[in-house]
Amino acid sequence: MERERLGSRLGFILLSAGCAIGCGNVWKFPYMAGQGGGGAFVLFYLIFLVILGLPIMTMEFAVGRASKKSPVKAYQALEKPGQKWHIHGYFTLAGCYLLMMFYTTVAGWMLHYFYMTAAGKLSGLSADAVAEQFPRMLADPGVMMFWMVLVVIIGIVVCAGGLQNGLERVTKVMMIALLAIMVVLAINSFFMEGAKEGLKFYLVPDFGRMQEVGVVSTLVGAMNQAFFTLSLGIGAMAIFGSYIGKDHSLMGESVRVVVLDTFVAITAGLIIFPACFTYGVDQTSGPSLIFITLPNIFANMPYGRLWGSLFFLFMAFAALSTVLAVFENIICCGMELTGASRRKSSLVNLFLIIVLSVPCVLGYNVWSWDGFSIFGGAVLDFEDFLVKEHTFFTYNESGGVICIQAYKHIYEACPETRTPKQRGRNTIASIHNKLRTFFHWCKTKRYTNNYPYENFEMKNASYGTPFYLTIEERNALYHFDFSFRPSLARQRDIFVFQCLIGCRISDLMALTKSNVINGAIEYIPRKTIEDRAKVIRVPLNSIAREILDKYDDNDEDKLFPYISSQKYNDAIKEMLSIAGINRLVTILDTVTQEQKQVPICDVASSHMARRTFIGNLYKKVKDPNLVGSLSGHKEGSRAFSRYREIDEEIKIDLVKSIE
Repeated sequence: MERERLGSRLGFILLSAGCAIGCGNVWKFPYMAGQGGGGAFVLFYLIFLVILGLPIMTMEFAVGRASKKSPVKAYQALEKPGQKWHIHGYFTLAGCYLLMMFYTTVAGWMLHYFYMTAAGKLSGLSADAVAEQFPRMLADPGVMMFWMVLVVIIGIVVCAGGLQNGLERVTKVMMIALLAIMVVLAINSFFMEGAKEGLKFYLVPDFGRMQEVGVVSTLVGAMNQAFFTLSLGIGAMAIFGSYIGKDHSLMGESVRVVVLDTFVAITAGLIIFPACFTYGVDQTSGPSLIFITLPNIFANMPYGRLWGSLFFLFMAFAALSTVLAVFENIICCGMELTGASRRKSSLVNLFLIIVLSVPCVLGYNVWSWDGFSIFGGAVLDFEDFLVKEHTFFTYNESGGVICIQAYKHIYEACPETRTPKQRGRNTIASIHNKLRTFFHWCKTKRYTNNYPYENFEMKNASYGTPFYLTIEERNALYHFDFSFRPSLARQRDIFVFQCLIGCRISDLMALTKSNVINGAIEYIPRKTIEDRAKVIRVPLNSIAREILDKYDDNDEDKLFPYISSQKYNDAIKEMLSIAGINRLVTILDTVTQEQKQVPICDVASSHMARRTFIGNLYKKVKDPNLVGSLSGHKEGSRAFSRYREIDEEIKIDLVKSIE
């Protein structure tokens, strides 16, 4: 049977570029650029495209044209007798299936959000209501299954129509529409208030920022993205190489595909970065950026429904272009392996890909499992992990292990793979105190006569002068508009509330509606409950009552929608940074025992809320016992005595008294 040919050169370029162009160009590239420091990442990404991506793409095209077969048979046709290169062909086919096991679901998300935006389903909703749409979609297996199946059916039907009449014809229309929509969206982004700042971050290399992020991690990330964005290594380009006639230069065709793919990736950044800087959005936030933050931004834009619909249509086209290209690869491999017709191979793969995609759909709801958290949280993350190339860590000049930021969660879950982390004096003192208590208990119970701490001199914990938010900074944070990040707005409210009652994080997380009694918060501090079960009663001021009223309809008995303490601390740092609260404070580095000046947003935590409460009270009323009755500090507390060192007003008045 004579091999099919593409009808035009434009069809080949758009089809090959469509395979390369996918969600990674729009979703992952801005994320990686933001994480890698902006312009410096983009610069090295372009360099790696030229010196690595372009030659490898040319080689894949060469394999396809020389063999005139799909990847699963190409190596077999070209290898010398006795060689085993044909085994790699089966890996490329497995990689294509693995990619489609989750990519069809992601493409379904894009179609779903295009429908929701175009139909006005998100119009008029509050920021919280828009944010709830994404987890609601993930929790609904019926909705997820419908859009996934629709994506598979569209892809298979197009490919079953033949190379020219189906795949080439549809891809031409879709890719031209995609490029046109991107240009319109990019032009619109240029007129946003934060366009200048966003474009400067994105396009102007800042090697100082690159050093802060990490030179090695930036280079590795740029190189990986260059391979990822061109869809190299899974045989997708080889299949299109098999459709190239010998009247065309492989290098020339590769250049055109790379240029078109790069244009889409760069333009995606031109769309996203101005919006992120205009609305104070973290451009590295992954899925939440596309499905939570940006829909809220569109809701606040003039003609937001139009821009949102165009954006998700563009995203859907980008995803479908990859789906079609990979489906073509899978179907052709099936035809050559079994001798089946195109339609029969398409029909078999229709059912096969749907079945293989089901775990990804159900992984967010029916089949959710905490064991996938190491890979990101769900079946999709595990499948995405398997299909990628990974560099988990590298080494510095002294031989120490450096974790690659993208896989920090995996790195931290495997402590045996890394060198011991240097601990601060206070951490070491705390560990020794626990061990000493344990050995003392053992000796008291006569379980052992060994007491290693008998002659062991322990250093006391050392602390710097407490830093906290001023009342003006606290109020500025409370009134800052976080409507573009509803989840962050909720944690902001909780933090400000904590600043107004001064409890520890352990007590905050335990607060329920029953702790609100006669206009005050009443609780017994967990830290002192065994030796001093004293009830702390903190009257609620107008701001605290206002915050409580916001969450009065919370379904759970909990006072607020709490998250983990670690995520809460991360949210505090992020919200202060976005709100521009970055005053320099002097802290004591507990590892080096040296002082240093850092922005307060970089070292903020939940305990700063307690310090904010105590510090501002003590400035108003210089009575440690009165303040201590609200904070839970006992009289003469060493911890509370630190706050006497921070009252500059007292020091100024004292010095003036001896003039």
